[in-house]
Amino acid sequence: MKIIFLDVDGVLNCQGDFKGKSLHVLNKDMIARLDKIKEATGAKVVLISTWRKFRKHRDYLKKNGVKFIDRTIDFCLPPSERYGQRGAEIEHWLNKRPDIKKYVIIDDEWDFLEYQRPLLVKTQWLVGMQDEHVEQAINILKKGM
Repeated sequence: MKIIFLDVDGVLNCQGDFKGKSLHVLNKDMIARLDKIKEATGAKVVLISTWRKFRKHRDYLKKNGVKFIDRTIDFCLPPSERYGQRGAEIEHWLNKRPDIKKYVIIDDEWDFLEYQRPLLVKTQWLVGMQDEHVEQAINILKKGM
């Protein structure tokens, strides 16, 4: 199985999407880009976003067509110890699932372990996931097939 470790803010939405709107904002074009990655690779989504922590956020994702199979746990580290926290949470998730051979991380942050960085598709909060990120994610997931 292939996995997309997915952040939400800065990936499925961007700064411009929030003008006059609530905290629950998703961009349909960015969701379509995620769907393109899933269709091209057969990958499943695991949430790494802070959205994973709250049922209302997870329900909102599902209601808007963002399907996911699981979410990483939150290590709840203090700010001074957070370097690499999301990466460690991904590593923890993967250690329990040795059948996962390929994955990509899509996030607008750098909070990952050194060996995970080549698997990171880095988006930007200002614009969210763009077409070039789609191609990058597909290439990472198809590499070595």
